Amino acid sequence: MDALNKIVDGKLVPFVPVDAV
Repeated sequence: MDALNKIVDGKLVPFVPVDAV
């Protein structure tokens, strides 16, 4: 689990959105 990079909606985000948790 990468806390710095999360793949959300097919895009790479430099943070962990609450929606994905």
